This record gives sequence, structure tokens and C-alpha cells, in this order.
Amino acid sequence: MTELSLRLEGLACPTCAGKVEGTLARKAGVEEAKVHFTTGRVQIKYNPEQVEEAELRELIEAMGYDILD
Repeated sequence: MTELSLRLEGLACPTCAGKVEGTLARKAGVEEAKVHFTTGRVQIKYNPEQVEEAELRELIEAMGYDILD
């Protein structure tokens, strides 16, 4: 497993954070996704043999969030 931590811009509410978590968790290869609403960070555990980091970034951006790091 590989871990990825990203800071997002645009998380306006806990419901938004839940949507990001749910969308990432349904992606094949993602073992766990946790969004910390107060810090704007998402932590993702994933299998790089099943999904690439670039795919995860694209998925987040497709939901309308900017990745700051």
C-alpha cells in the first residue's frame, strides 16, 4: 500500500468532505480515504498496482476541488 496526503481547496462543509471520501473509497485500488475537513487534507491509502496517483488527483479535480500540494 502507498499513502498519499493532499491539501484541497474548496471544501466548504462536512458534507463535501464526505462526498470526497465516498468517491475515493469507491475507486478500485483505494483501500481507505479520510478527509479532515478542518485542515482541508485528504489521506488516501491505495494499491499502486491498481490505481495511479495521477488518477486519484484527476478524480478529486473532477469533483471541483483544487489540489494545493
